[in-house]
Amino acid sequence: MGPITDEQLQHGRVQFVSVNKDSGKFEMRKNAYPAFEGFIAGFDKHEMKWKDQTFWKFDIYLQADLVYQVQFGFYSYTTLSLMNSLLSIADKLTTNGVLRLEAGKNSKSGENYVYLTWNGKKIEWKLPWEDLKFNGKEGDAKLEHRNKIIDKWYDALYTIKPYVAEITNGDAAPQGVPADDDDIPF
Repeated sequence: MGPITDEQLQHGRVQFVSVNKDSGKFEMRKNAYPAFEGFIAGFDKHEMKWKDQTFWKFDIYLQADLVYQVQFGFYSYTTLSLMNSLLSIADKLTTNGVLRLEAGKNSKSGENYVYLTWNGKKIEWKLPWEDLKFNGKEGDAKLEHRNKIIDKWYDALYTIKPYVAEITNGDAAPQGVPADDDDIPF
């Protein structure tokens, strides 16, 4: 006990990481990084409001010296690609392998990308584009189909490795009120 520095205070908190749309790189506390890596602590999603609009974010939690919450727009082709890659190593997601996420901007197309490796090896997609059954869908129909895939794949990833924040005494965070709550005194 005693005084706590700003650095010590930050150490116990989840560090929020996003992708800068202009540079394509990861951004944390206004600093740019080309990559993040660590053990997978889990997956989650959260709702966020920005400029009077509500968005969903897909979260990949990485455990390294700190816990990093790497956030991506939930309903996006980037997330579709990430999930497709992650599902190709579904049997390894609960092991202590190292996931690296590299982000940047393609110099030719100008598109942002995220590249994944597992223990130093590139992660390939589980399903090729042709198997995703877009079959010439365009506009809203294509987006609806993409979103259904993302919802299904998110459920699979969350079932395999949900992120559960730890409480400082080492107990897992409570997961809500039990279904049978008649014996709760309040």
